Amino acid sequence: MNPLNPSLSARPLFIFSFGIALLLVAAMYSSRVHAASFTVDVPDCTGSVSGGPTYTLACAKSGGATPGCSISLNQVPTTSAGGTVSLSANCSNYSATAFYWAKNGGPFSTGPSIIDTLPANSSSLPVSYVFELNPCSATSCLPSTLVTVSVPAATSAPNTSFTLDVPDCTSFQLSSGPNYTLTCVKSGGTTPGCSISLDHVPTTSAGGPVSLSANCSNYNATAFYWAKNGSPFKTGPSISDTLPANSGTSPISYSYEVNACSGSSCLPGTSVTVSVAAGTTVPNVGGGAWPPSCSGFSKTVAIDLLWNQASDPIRLYTNNYGGFGANDAMVIRLNPPASGASSIDGYISAGEYGGGSVQRLAVISTSPCDFDTSGATTVWNAQGGTSVNFGLQLGGAQKTYSFLMQPGTPYYVNVKNTTCSGGAQCNMSIDYHKPPGT
Repeated sequence: MNPLNPSLSARPLFIFSFGIALLLVAAMYSSRVHAASFTVDVPDCTGSVSGGPTYTLACAKSGGATPGCSISLNQVPTTSAGGTVSLSANCSNYSATAFYWAKNGGPFSTGPSIIDTLPANSSSLPVSYVFELNPCSATSCLPSTLVTVSVPAATSAPNTSFTLDVPDCTSFQLSSGPNYTLTCVKSGGTTPGCSISLDHVPTTSAGGPVSLSANCSNYNATAFYWAKNGSPFKTGPSISDTLPANSGTSPISYSYEVNACSGSSCLPGTSVTVSVAAGTTVPNVGGGAWPPSCSGFSKTVAIDLLWNQASDPIRLYTNNYGGFGANDAMVIRLNPPASGASSIDGYISAGEYGGGSVQRLAVISTSPCDFDTSGATTVWNAQGGTSVNFGLQLGGAQKTYSFLMQPGTPYYVNVKNTTCSGGAQCNMSIDYHKPPGT
């Protein structure tokens, strides 16, 4: 057969063989991947490419919001019977690849959405549960976000009225519920009450013995129950304790409370704070005396943060610093080192902790008690909301959405409540991570 002029009967075989040869050549060359380049022109994006082998081209819109995540309450109990809780994470300007959840401070679950079942509440007060979310991408994580879910109180008992006729009493005092105490105020006497005497307290940063005693007037107490920092501690009319040394730059406070009782009734608790003095002093450079006292507020909660903490990141709670009340100011001092520059951003954030959803205003300044928000969109030093989160950089050029600090200059994170009702405690948790590389 002439290959240049195959017979009619041989032509199909020739065409089949030629097609097989082409497929083999295509298969051989298809295994070779050549470098390719292409151009994407999207005016509204400032892009970034992740590491290989699988590459992701991410679009970050110019002028976008600070990266962050919130928690959506998809389903919560509405009665004292408890029931299903359904929560989900919603992130903006951040591609989270992992979600870590905690419940009441303990690890709980993972994933973008979680479901839990809360038990029934038979008490006369709501029972609250704190859920915390830590969203992460690869090896880095955003600051945690908290939300509180409450199971309503059980139906209250019907109102009951009764009459007491005690000739020796000029008036009565009724304590707050759910367990009520009716106290007789005798004619010519003062209101029943107890106070705490500070018989001995530490006077230096070395710490040492504490001696306290209860003193009651117009009340015959038969038992005394003491608590330390909110936990049961000792009993008796007098107690002693030993406080450790303080090597930090701000005082460390301890709260003691006594409940005086007679039979099955007790007076309202009385508390006192004992502090161990600071071990070292940070120079006051650029902003008034320390601790500060903000004008127009009931008190100022002063927290002095060491730049290098024993553990990093660290979490603090305002209830360990005397509580954060409705008309209180809080000033957190940051103490950058005299030299150095951060490699990536650190952060300081604060969110509600056990006090409900309350709006706050936070401003970072070189002066304590400064609530000027004019730099909110230029130096990124002011935020408002139920929680706040500042990125921190030390030295270098100003980054968008990060607050730039200069080495050796103290800065003050000034916080106040804007919607906390009068007399309430609106406590917060504070998370701090120093800028890495410093």
